Amino acid sequence: MERKPLIEKNAKEYVKKLKNDAQNMSGESTISATKSYVYYIDPTYTLEQDIPKYNRYGQYEGVLYKKGTQVNPIKFIKVIPPDIVIFNPCDPDEKSFVQKLRTTRYKDKHFLATSTMCKAKDLVKDDLGKQAFILTKNIKEKFKIKETISIVSVDKSVNKIKVEVFNAKKSK
Repeated sequence: MERKPLIEKNAKEYVKKLKNDAQNMSGESTISATKSYVYYIDPTYTLEQDIPKYNRYGQYEGVLYKKGTQVNPIKFIKVIPPDIVIFNPCDPDEKSFVQKLRTTRYKDKHFLATSTMCKAKDLVKDDLGKQAFILTKNIKEKFKIKETISIVSVDKSVNKIKVEVFNAKKSK
């Protein structure tokens, strides 16, 4: 009981530090695109081990897919996930471009907005920022993101991931 005030004080300071860290978190850095272009990513990978097959009773029935089989997960999806729009909302041109996208291309569809470089506390100042996520290193590497504005989508017609890059200044 004697240590209770000290523990409560330390807990409050820790929570305050966590909130501050979260507000000052920012996404991976990118540069603004100087030109608009499109590229594709083939998500096909090779299985490093056998995938076992089990019946509905949980009994092993052999191998479903052998080691070395090439798999493209896009061939198996039935519902296309929402696009990911990667932009820097602290750049007025990029923010304006994405707001236009919201009323045109995404008028009746959802998309995930992913922020680069802006601090989290700067994102919540408007409606667009409230729905933005921080661009992580993993996502940046997986989709080979170097420039913003980038729109990542699934192109089922070619079973690839499509990345459209836009120059916000020229696309006004």
